[in-house]
Amino acid sequence: MKNFKKDAKGITLLALVVTIIILIILATVSVNILVMDNGLIQKATGTGELAKDVTEDEHLKLAVADALITGAGKLSTDNVKNALKSEFGEEKVTDATFSGEGPWTFKGERKDYTIETTGKITTGGTTEKSTLEKAKDDKTVFNEKTTVEDKYGNKVVVPENFKIADDSATDVTGGVVIEDASEEPTKGSQFVWIPVGEVKKGTETKTITLNRYTFADGETDKDGSGNLLEKGTPIGKGDAGIPSRYMMYKPLVTETLIHNGNSSVGYNEVADTEVYNAFTSKTEEGKTKVEKAGGYYIGRYEARTPSPLSAKPSGEIPLPQLTEKANDSVYNWVTQPQASKLCRNMYLGKTFTSDLMNSYAWDTAIVYLQTFDDREGEAKETPYSYQTSLNTGSNPAPKGTNNLEATERDKICNIWDMASNCLELTTETGNDHNSSCTQRGVGNELGLRFSFPANSTSSTTTFRPLLVV
Repeated sequence: MKNFKKDAKGITLLALVVTIIILIILATVSVNILVMDNGLIQKATGTGELAKDVTEDEHLKLAVADALITGAGKLSTDNVKNALKSEFGEEKVTDATFSGEGPWTFKGERKDYTIETTGKITTGGTTEKSTLEKAKDDKTVFNEKTTVEDKYGNKVVVPENFKIADDSATDVTGGVVIEDASEEPTKGSQFVWIPVGEVKKGTETKTITLNRYTFADGETDKDGSGNLLEKGTPIGKGDAGIPSRYMMYKPLVTETLIHNGNSSVGYNEVADTEVYNAFTSKTEEGKTKVEKAGGYYIGRYEARTPSPLSAKPSGEIPLPQLTEKANDSVYNWVTQPQASKLCRNMYLGKTFTSDLMNSYAWDTAIVYLQTFDDREGEAKETPYSYQTSLNTGSNPAPKGTNNLEATERDKICNIWDMASNCLELTTETGNDHNSSCTQRGVGNELGLRFSFPANSTSSTTTFRPLLVV
């Protein structure tokens, strides 16, 4: 039998119980430290969130530093945008997330940033989406005419059965695109908002004045004081005759053609149309309907059709459906009266009106596009009113330059081919009875006017509808 020492020690039941209780208390405290509010896990999560902020902030600082190096100490829209794309990826730097001409705004994943021309970066915190941005994200189809606003407070009137297009800009200066969401043959047609009046972008406010214009050539045109005007400067003309390459042009407001056999002898201004009055007739408040609405829409593309023509239609055969869809074919081979009728009949019985482009709509659109020109690189060095066609082949692109290689694409503020591809018929006329219709667009310069027989057609002539809301 083994002998045990009398002083051998063991653990008593009481000590064991006390030890277990202490361990339970420690475990409870440890769990609380980990999982309760402000616990370590919560703090760790917060640290992760903070790290994301810090990472985004640091990436932005690196991008700005890179832009300053590229610009030899100066920031420009191009070098800031390119640096952001390099740092964050091209998909994160779009018209919806980057805007401005200095200062610039960048919408990060976690914050909104302002980049000053000096390189200073300030944050505005996470801001609530504008009603325009919400409508775009939610793919809202409006069942009645509705006014939405962009993040700068610029208003856009969206007609019934339209939505904000998926690839629309979320501010007016980038080109807000609406899309027909009805069940009609026009479904999918797209139009771009041309703002009229004050337009805000960042800290700047520009004014787009509704008018007919010529555009200074940079060599002979002068202001009232005799100073030479910079090339592309808009010169308001109102209802005055506009001297151009071939004739004196004035607005045409009727589609009634007076002719002798097949020889066009001009138009008579029989009666004003509803749309033309919307651009020209002042209300009691001293504004036109277009000015009161704050803008109007023009087709995003040259007129399109799912059933293209290959020659001038003979007789009174029905003409194909007019659309404004990216992948439909360009609508050629129609006369000015036919184009006018197609545009006016595009939307009937609505709270808005469609028509063929007039001189006010065309010229004011050029002013808007020049003011907020979002083209990149060398293209921006030429005022858009003096832009020449980017696709220079003998035949126009049958589906517009949006289906060509990048170097031949004519896109500015989400509008395609105003300066490229085809000449476009308008409601403007001149005093040459043999060629009384006015064409705009492709040619030597976008801002010029060209004469064309009103009942003639060609494969290089098209048109573009507009909407008044």
